[in-house]
Amino acid sequence: MSGENWVWWFWVSGSSIVAAACGIIAWWRGGAPERYGFTLILIGWTLTPFVQDRGGHGPGVWVMLLDIITFAGLIVISVWSRRIWTLFAGAFMLDTVASHLVVFLAPHVDLYSYITSLGLWSGYALALSMVAGVWENEIYRKARASLSQEAHQKL
Repeated sequence: MSGENWVWWFWVSGSSIVAAACGIIAWWRGGAPERYGFTLILIGWTLTPFVQDRGGHGPGVWVMLLDIITFAGLIVISVWSRRIWTLFAGAFMLDTVASHLVVFLAPHVDLYSYITSLGLWSGYALALSMVAGVWENEIYRKARASLSQEAHQKL
């Protein structure tokens, strides 16, 4: 494997590993929005290999539609939960969809650039937004416990 291909492979595989680790943290310490969000993202990641185009330039239109559905689901979770991390996750999925559109509108875009942008937006950035969601949930959890303790002491 040449040096350039090794770096690219590490980038793409690394984003999957980081995303999986962040998802486990979201299921373990996150609240309902984090768990729903990661479940939605996990479904998208699981279905992607089954719907991607193997003969063309990049994953194809079905993966883009799957990412649009994931984007819409994250927006619904954002409106329902009113959590800040969901806005970032939705923005990163919108960037992912935009990366798909760029390839359809400008097919001369290099495949390495395309896959690298997908690894960035739907891998690392999405995973870090989930970790931020868990951190936000921990802040809410400690605030609720503190308020509950203060109310109990006043009784």
